[in-house]
Amino acid sequence: IDRMPTDLWPKDFKSFCLSIGLLSACWGGHAVFPNLKSDMRHPTKFFDCLKTTYKITTVTDIGSSVVGYFMFGSLVDDEITRNVLLTEGYPSFVYVLISSLMSLIPIAKTPLNARPIISVLDTLMGVDGIELKNGNNRSKTAELVQLFNRIFVNVAFVTIAIISVS
Repeated sequence: IDRMPTDLWPKDFKSFCLSIGLLSACWGGHAVFPNLKSDMRHPTKFFDCLKTTYKITTVTDIGSSVVGYFMFGSLVDDEITRNVLLTEGYPSFVYVLISSLMSLIPIAKTPLNARPIISVLDTLMGVDGIELKNGNNRSKTAELVQLFNRIFVNVAFVTIAIISVS
């Protein structure tokens, strides 16, 4: 409830870079735009959808940044959730809720970010448009190859992420 001491401007260049990074992180989903547009029922509404999405994202992220900065002041970490998880005194469900929601982020983002690579891999392996002659049923082999491509690329992403952290 009590506001922490804050500064209007960053104290040094490192803090300035951190603040720019925190405020610009919400616009990092550009890799999925082509697939989103092609998957829309009405692709002509893509730019309106994009504007609305960015407005919501901007208000939500900047609002969270301001609230987090007022809550933790100059001691705010690069992730507000880390501050909340390391601070005692919140109701116990808050820690469980934040941990659960944080674990959903990679589950939601990894397949979306992998989709362009999977599409290229499907095209290279020739399974992006295979259909049987008796109708629109896809062949089982093509479906298995596509499933393998999806699993392989997502596992590769997770493996690279784990290796790069350690």
